Amino acid sequence: MKTDFIKNKVKALFIDEIYAYFLPYRKYFVYGMLFLVLSGSLQLSLPLLLGKSVNLSFNPGTFTDTNTLMKHLGILIGMLILQFSFTFVRNYYFLLFSEKSVGTLKKDLFHKYLSYPLPFHNKNKVGDMLSVITNDVMVVRELYSSQFSDLLYSTFILIFCTGILISINLKLSLILLIVFPAIIYLASFFGKKIRKTSKETQSLYAGSNSVIEEDLHQIRSIKIFGKERKEVSLFARLTEDIIQKTIHNSLFRSFFSLSSSFIIIAALIVILWYACIMVVKNEIVIADLVTFIVNMIFIINSFSTITQFFGNLERSRGATVRLVELLNEKVETEDFVNSSPMDFQHTIEFKNISLSYGEADVKVLDGLNLEIKKGEKVAIVGPNGSGKSSLLNLLLRLYTPTGGTVEIDGVNINQIGLANYRSKFGVVSQDLELFNRSVIDNIRYGTETIDDSRLESVLAHSNVIDFINDLPEKEHTKVGKNGSCLSGGQKQRVSLARALYKNADIMILDEATSALDSSLEESIKANLDSALSDKTLIFVTHKFSLIENFDKIIVLDSGKISAIGTHQQLLQLNKTYATLYHLQNRPVTIKKVA
Repeated sequence: MKTDFIKNKVKALFIDEIYAYFLPYRKYFVYGMLFLVLSGSLQLSLPLLLGKSVNLSFNPGTFTDTNTLMKHLGILIGMLILQFSFTFVRNYYFLLFSEKSVGTLKKDLFHKYLSYPLPFHNKNKVGDMLSVITNDVMVVRELYSSQFSDLLYSTFILIFCTGILISINLKLSLILLIVFPAIIYLASFFGKKIRKTSKETQSLYAGSNSVIEEDLHQIRSIKIFGKERKEVSLFARLTEDIIQKTIHNSLFRSFFSLSSSFIIIAALIVILWYACIMVVKNEIVIADLVTFIVNMIFIINSFSTITQFFGNLERSRGATVRLVELLNEKVETEDFVNSSPMDFQHTIEFKNISLSYGEADVKVLDGLNLEIKKGEKVAIVGPNGSGKSSLLNLLLRLYTPTGGTVEIDGVNINQIGLANYRSKFGVVSQDLELFNRSVIDNIRYGTETIDDSRLESVLAHSNVIDFINDLPEKEHTKVGKNGSCLSGGQKQRVSLARALYKNADIMILDEATSALDSSLEESIKANLDSALSDKTLIFVTHKFSLIENFDKIIVLDSGKISAIGTHQQLLQLNKTYATLYHLQNRPVTIKKVA
């Protein structure tokens, strides 16, 4: 029971949801506590030795030469050096305790970021998430580094110094103890205010980070539309709001600190005044008075440190609300212990699939049924907003259907280990995404396998070989942020090479050639026919010339399948397909200007 009580008290010093991150490193905490006790004990001995030295000086009967005083001085200096050494080691272990714990928290938060489902990322701004993993985590780090060590040390000193004061003189001690409840009340009152304003300040910081991140990402559009001043004005308003909230928060903390100091100093003046009266009346000796005053100074410093820590703790609780919320967010479904192995042999089936997005619950797929056989070349076409990308997102388990199931060989894909499942897909996304790494690193990103012969083959099939030798460092050239150092067509070819290099069973190409000119597109199409002859291909496109020879074409319209068939069948039987085809292939007439 006593152990549980102590554990609960220690736990109360931590922000609840992050307590678990500190437990694995508790050995450093124990080592720190050991040296805390040693350094604290030495500090507590200093006033006693100092009191004895003063007593010798004021007692003519015992003070015959300076040797004893010099001996006491030597002991005091030695104790100070030893105390400082113990304090250094104490701070080192508490620093290890906090840095390793917060480092684990930061790594876990980053892992969670990558594990959250796609809908989470769609509704949360990158700047907000970046603010949490930098600003909020740093608030926790600052609190539990030196401040936490100082709190425990000050608590140790406060408890034992109070005991010493009571043993010296109860009356003087009572004057000091009376002020403690008043300071505790102030800490509680201002703590709530500080927590609230800190939460608001941190939200404003997140908002300003979002503006910076978005504006730097959209710098081209800002310049084209000449909106630099507008964006600067928006950021200036946010910055001004942050300044006001920060000042507000600082005023609360300052008023709390000054109020506490005023009460303590007032108590100190009263104690000194009353102590002088007691000395005159011979109710206390000079040596005890010196010891009492030094211990009282220790208590004042300790109490100041403790109140400052709890003020910062309240600030941290407010500032890390978003951090706690993110830690509690649901991640993507982890692999089941008894998950089915992914071994695609026969069919992919969409059974009565429905999908709705967002808070408005907009239905983008409605009662969709579809079967794709292994080895088939399947195209998906339809007007914008018909549900093509949504269908692919479901197949890749980036979204979960609101109704129905997706099955592979009769097994619900949600029962298949996620990492194993996605390893079977090669994808070229409509939104090209490259890392600021070398061309070859981007191509090999989808697999750990290093196969030079396969790399040579995909460079040829994707036509990356046509431009890679012109790059400054050839295949080792960094492509820039999201491929900014490459043209749109080059980015698309690198993305295609990455999908081919993965050599997955199922290939998904979503507008994979949209940035290529016609001749290059035809060349790559011929290469793909050869490279993907034994693969299952799902091809989303608006270019009907690329899919005329596909095994099956699926026409989507308003979230439903309008028709399924070959190119010739759909031209004759499906109005939507025929309309889209003829709009794309109608001859262009140039009117002569009179």
